[in-house]
Amino acid sequence: MKITDRYTIKSFLLAFILVTCILLFLFNFIELMVQLKDIGTGRYHSSDAFRYVMLTTPQRWFDLLPVATLLGSIIGLGLLADRNELLAMQAAGLTPRRICLPILVIGLILMVFAGVAAEYIIPPLEQQARAQKLLALSDSGMMMIKNEFWIRQGNNFIRVGRPSTLDTMTDVDIYKCDQQGQLKAYLHCPKADIIDKQIWLLQEVTKKEFSQNGINRQEIPQLTLDLSLNSEQLGILTLPPESLSPTNLYRYINILQQRGQNADHYIMALWQKLSAPLTTGAMLLLSLPLVFGPIRDTSAGLLITIAVLVGIFAYLFNNIIGDLGILFHFPPPITVLTPIAVILGISAWLAKKRSW
Repeated sequence: MKITDRYTIKSFLLAFILVTCILLFLFNFIELMVQLKDIGTGRYHSSDAFRYVMLTTPQRWFDLLPVATLLGSIIGLGLLADRNELLAMQAAGLTPRRICLPILVIGLILMVFAGVAAEYIIPPLEQQARAQKLLALSDSGMMMIKNEFWIRQGNNFIRVGRPSTLDTMTDVDIYKCDQQGQLKAYLHCPKADIIDKQIWLLQEVTKKEFSQNGINRQEIPQLTLDLSLNSEQLGILTLPPESLSPTNLYRYINILQQRGQNADHYIMALWQKLSAPLTTGAMLLLSLPLVFGPIRDTSAGLLITIAVLVGIFAYLFNNIIGDLGILFHFPPPITVLTPIAVILGISAWLAKKRSW
């Protein structure tokens, strides 16, 4: 790796990390202020509010990544341009494309990491934060122990390993006891579908009945039970689409479509998750011609101001575009990918104008 590559990467990464830390601190502080209004409700204390903010920080990082990338690139390269260091690199024979190549490689790495985080890291943290908050706020008769949910209904105890989709539970155990608290029957199933708040459809059930004569074991393909859940309990167990990974969203969309149910909201959420890394790449490509175009006649401060305005607009627009698409019944791919295409088109036009 050339010295100029290392120098350029160092400048970009320092600016990117600084911008990311500032944005996360700002948005975490805003989220903490929002959580403060719930402190004192039920068993929700200040420590729970701080825990909620920390667990949801990766999701905010994912949402802010395109803006942080845009600002980090313009600040990092803009400062080099302001000190005439980019001009010196060009005088040494390096083209703008060659100077930007290491930045593009780092951007590609960030895009891949964002995709991995959206699939494996962010969803379980989001779900844990949501469940812990709802459990602390409500008096639902539920407990959460190591990401397992326990529900007591009369003399029966229900353990749910984890919700897998919005109305499907996995690794479900049901303990049926008599009035004296002695175990009378035990049911286990790897999957249970909630037909409504009352009816659970258990799949591949293993049932054990305990009596003085011993243990009677049965294997039942399907079993329907009335396990009435109140709205608080169902709200804790069910997962909103924003907390699901792209893979689970895709599976749930297929389930809804097979049932003939409307899946527009979940399709939009899936496309938004898939497009976020692409938005990061588009923002990075937009920043490069902005820096290299007006090196001689525009200060780094003005470039940073432009980047902040563009970043704020892009962040706000990205937060409302999904709702607008659903409201006006636009196809999700067109709704989500059109802004990215516009950004790429502007980037290509600027690059051509600068004679890259």
